Amino acid sequence: MLTIEELLSEQRELQEALAPGGLVEEDAPLHLLAATAELMEALQELNWKPWRKTKHHTNRDHYATELTDALQFWANAAIALGLTADDLTQALRAKWAINWRRIREDY
Repeated sequence: MLTIEELLSEQRELQEALAPGGLVEEDAPLHLLAATAELMEALQELNWKPWRKTKHHTNRDHYATELTDALQFWANAAIALGLTADDLTQALRAKWAINWRRIREDY
């Protein structure tokens, strides 16, 4: 099982090999836009348009690849701002707590 720490570490190494000097804060918007584009490509793999008369079979491999592309760009955006696995884990746990509270309170 891959951890967030491993994801960030491996992606940091990959980016350093691709573009020596590493990622800086100014790079974050580009990587977030690229992640968004990859998510749109993932969406195209799904049958999400209810008005379409013809349906296609979802190619799970293509879908997984597009999600993976988005994940790598997401990781780059996090790295560009110096976020750590601990930072992201704390933020995720805090958001989960908010969402569970909303569910309990029938938000």
